[in-house]
Amino acid sequence: MNGTNKVAISGANANMYTLTGADVDKYIFFEVTPVAQSGVPSGNPVLSLATPQVLGLSFSLEDNIGSTSYSFPLGTNINNGALNSLWPTVRTEKPIINATVTIDLDGAFTADINDKYTFSNNGSGINLTAGMISNNGQTITIPNVNIMTYPDQPFWFMMKFGTKTLVTEGTFDIKFTINGVTKVMKLNVTN
Repeated sequence: MNGTNKVAISGANANMYTLTGADVDKYIFFEVTPVAQSGVPSGNPVLSLATPQVLGLSFSLEDNIGSTSYSFPLGTNINNGALNSLWPTVRTEKPIINATVTIDLDGAFTADINDKYTFSNNGSGINLTAGMISNNGQTITIPNVNIMTYPDQPFWFMMKFGTKTLVTEGTFDIKFTINGVTKVMKLNVTN
């Protein structure tokens, strides 16, 4: 963390820099060399202090009882809070701040504004808005998600899908992508 063994990041020469997977477990410094409009052409480079260590994004995707897949008979009505609930849950040991969560339903059913998402510190849920739903109801994008602390529990983010009738037989890959990292939960619909 003292700056020994620093390596310049190729192409990182703008006012903004977006961290990548190559930055995980590293400390980031920035250096500025002042340039004058007249007189002495440039000053001495100035080095910042290190950022905190860049941590990799790690999370699991499971249902509300710890399974990584769901199985329902064709024609099942899934509904929020009942026996046939579909509540995929993201769990993590560390907070995830200002993330974008994208959910691809893979044709299993259609999302709508009656579906909710909730966090470890907000059990009642927040309804999706029409602007979060795209691709004919197959894609949900929730911006600015903060999966924060809740006393004595891991951090989590949960989708609570409202009433849906499963009308297509097959195995569907429900994909949750958070800041470029994707996890898949299987939904098996059988006749």
